[in-house]
Amino acid sequence: MASDERILVAVDDSPEAKRTVDLVARVVGAGFNARISLYHRLPPLPPSLRERGGSEDPEGEERLRQEENSQIEAWLRGVEAHAQRLLHSYQHQLIEAGVPEQRIESRIDRDVSSDEPLTRALRRMASKHECRTIALARGYLNAIEDLFHRHTSDTLVRAGQGVALWVVE
Repeated sequence: MASDERILVAVDDSPEAKRTVDLVARVVGAGFNARISLYHRLPPLPPSLRERGGSEDPEGEERLRQEENSQIEAWLRGVEAHAQRLLHSYQHQLIEAGVPEQRIESRIDRDVSSDEPLTRALRRMASKHECRTIALARGYLNAIEDLFHRHTSDTLVRAGQGVALWVVE
């Protein structure tokens, strides 16, 4: 693996994601000089926080909007704090395996309003950060893709031109 190799590792809080990080740690921690970008996508806004009904009264409408914004901000703080803890634990796991800390980056995809499929988001992030390898667990699913029983990794295999995929069971 070349010293300029970059690996995007898609993680969530599943046991499969932990195994994916274990695999990357064994390969990269074994003396390869790859850079690792841990990637976590925040979940979409829950339906209860999406656009709700309005008010006939302009002042009431403004109060509702402010209340909704404050609820969304509180929810975002919570999921972002969880994501930070998750990424920190995976970063620690990689360091324990011998990966130098300066070769590890953490990235949180904060676009909770996007309908972008996870496969496209992964390809976009890999391209943006010049990662030629994407590592993910087979079970790393987008909620919408899960409805159709299409695994993100299977979709990436079909569309992942120019990108190596490490799919962990």
